Amino acid sequence: MGSLPLVIWAAWLLACGGQSAAPDATVAAPGIAIAADIATTPDTATTAEAATTATAAPQEVLSLNADSAELSQCKAIVSKSWTAVKPVIGSLGVMTDAPFESLYRNDLGFLDACVGLPQNLRDCLTLADNPVLGIETCKINEPTPLIKAFDIGAHVELWPSQPLSAEDAAVLTAQLQGTWLMRWDKGQQQQRWVIGPGGKVTSAELTIRGKVDPNALVPEELSFKQTRKLGVRWKGTDTTQSFAFFMVDKDTFFASGNGLYDAYPVADEAHFLVRHRREFVRYDAGRCDVILGTGLSLPATCSFKQDGDLRRFETTYQSPGQEPAQARPITFSHVLIGKHFIVDSMYESARFVRQKK
Repeated sequence: MGSLPLVIWAAWLLACGGQSAAPDATVAAPGIAIAADIATTPDTATTAEAATTATAAPQEVLSLNADSAELSQCKAIVSKSWTAVKPVIGSLGVMTDAPFESLYRNDLGFLDACVGLPQNLRDCLTLADNPVLGIETCKINEPTPLIKAFDIGAHVELWPSQPLSAEDAAVLTAQLQGTWLMRWDKGQQQQRWVIGPGGKVTSAELTIRGKVDPNALVPEELSFKQTRKLGVRWKGTDTTQSFAFFMVDKDTFFASGNGLYDAYPVADEAHFLVRHRREFVRYDAGRCDVILGTGLSLPATCSFKQDGDLRRFETTYQSPGQEPAQARPITFSHVLIGKHFIVDSMYESARFVRQKK
């Protein structure tokens, strides 16, 4: 897919909470094109792209000089990393079979960066029990980023969307008829959509700091082709962007084009797995850990809390590799609505409420 024009990019930043991740541009298709630097939602994994990479990588790696001692050492580091993270990423539903293992072991980006490291840093990774953690404890990327572990985020498919029948899509579309307002207080923005029959948007405006932006990109038509996804066709373009979508009731829905936001269904609050941006949170009867996109599992503390009228699930963990004196915990939360855990940023910046006449 071609990239979006600059005006679309700027307007999308405003519409999706000012995030720097690029939108997933599609044209009326259930698949979603993913920018390389985006940690995507689990149901948009680029499995076809991954398969291509898995096939091409072994040939490309040989170009690094297959006989070099540095490459042999780096392959041993990757092998040790795979052994360490395989059980963790397996718990996320990733198929840790031979094709995926080959993809992991032949990550050209990691191997190339590893070969280019100073010998003392490669030796530090070799001695680490878990080289993925070793990237932090060996301070490989301080002060300058030198290497990045394999990112499994794009391969996680825990919450897949399913094709919608024409009848079900029509029901959802009909439920959206009316006037809707999204207020994002922190960003001093609001969006107003007037939706008519068939998903046609008859009026839409973006207000920033109390002033309507006359040049803002606004939706022209909304559509449903899959569960948990809303198609938004922008006015004056042929571009349809896929939004994460959750209809709470007849008067409230969430819709965001930010690939890091979603509302995750949870059947059992005592045992579940949810995602928050690039991290995964695994909760089991009070025990909690955070799994980074690299497959590194970190201990965490988690709790359910009442915040005024909102019920939240709060998670706190410590970034790896920090000195105790410099350590600063990372805390984030999900807002609970029914059986769904909504990323806190999505709750703040993507909640549409029906306006009564």
